[in-house]
Amino acid sequence: MRRGDTNGTRSRGFTLVELMAVVATIGILAAIALPNFQIWIDHQRMNAAAGDIAGTLQLARLKAVNTSKDVYIDFAPVNGASDRFFTAYVDTDGNGAYDAGEELVDDVAMDATLGGREGVMLRPTVFYGVPAGVTRDPLNQVIVADGIDFGAGQNDVRFRRNGTANSGFVFLRNARDEAYAVEVNAVGKVRVWRRVQGAWR
Repeated sequence: MRRGDTNGTRSRGFTLVELMAVVATIGILAAIALPNFQIWIDHQRMNAAAGDIAGTLQLARLKAVNTSKDVYIDFAPVNGASDRFFTAYVDTDGNGAYDAGEELVDDVAMDATLGGREGVMLRPTVFYGVPAGVTRDPLNQVIVADGIDFGAGQNDVRFRRNGTANSGFVFLRNARDEAYAVEVNAVGKVRVWRRVQGAWR
């Protein structure tokens, strides 16, 4: 028996060929998993963006009831353009428009600024609108071009002091042609829809 042997066997390290085989196997597994991981991330961003909007709408409704003032969520606050941004405010003077100094809905984390307005930016890779070929909303009405419609082409939701609202939809899409719709009905109820296999569910 040689010195250092135990039970007649010698311990040895990995050969270069074995190490290269392990690295190649890890590389192949990563190449298979990475695209699926990116799909999962994009889906989670869409789901979170729909949740952000639905949560803001529900908080705005509560604020309207609690303050006995109209509360607006504006999805195109800067020059009427919907730039992946929205804001929520209490219409203190009742004129139906945001004025400097009006209170923002304080329970909403408004961590972005656009055109001097504080608000919420949609998650990365999420946009207003629907994928090409999607033309009808969950109620079978025609979807407007910018994907935001709260009646008569309005880009904002108004929650009244009794909790009712102007009904409509905000549509969300991503580059993978996923689509979500956030609905507000006339009594102020909020619902999130997802387009699955060609149908809203």
